Amino acid sequence: MFFENQGTPPADAHTNPDSKMLSWLGMGWVFVNRFSLSPQLKARYRFPQGSFIDVIMDASDLWDGGSLTEGWQRRFTRILSGSPNSPDCQGLAMALGTALRVVQTAFNVTSFPGALPAPNPVGDATLFASGGSVPGTFFPKESVKVIDGIHFWRIVDPRTSAVDRTTYTRSTGGTDAESRRRDFRGR
Repeated sequence: MFFENQGTPPADAHTNPDSKMLSWLGMGWVFVNRFSLSPQLKARYRFPQGSFIDVIMDASDLWDGGSLTEGWQRRFTRILSGSPNSPDCQGLAMALGTALRVVQTAFNVTSFPGALPAPNPVGDATLFASGGSVPGTFFPKESVKVIDGIHFWRIVDPRTSAVDRTTYTRSTGGTDAESRRRDFRGR
């Protein structure tokens, strides 16, 4: 979350609901929402079937083969070896705290005293993209929310609604009947 949203939070992050804290909450919930999908939906959407960590690794372009990419690895090392009072270090600590609150809230973990609930600001979003780029997937998407420049998306299944089928049909050039029969993995 920290790296996806380019690091340091604004000075008013603790008091301003429109600050990066809210987008960090949203990104944390995207991982939970994706992990919580049924195995069938995960398979159809080509999301990982494995652990929560697998979901996090898959949902970000910061990772390469299970490790941070080289540039982010250097920044992470610089933060960890620098001053604990630096804005980057404080931002990283806040992002980790936000992630912990999201996981505790999502999985009803109450064994940590003083942990505040972390409401889900992005509904059932299962994708996010920094800087306004649209996440790549074969499936039609709809925008759920934009927070602090982070776009949150929900994948829609054209087989579940006439409106979605029409959108899919227009985008592929097929007929409505073809769109219902089509295997949505591109065959």
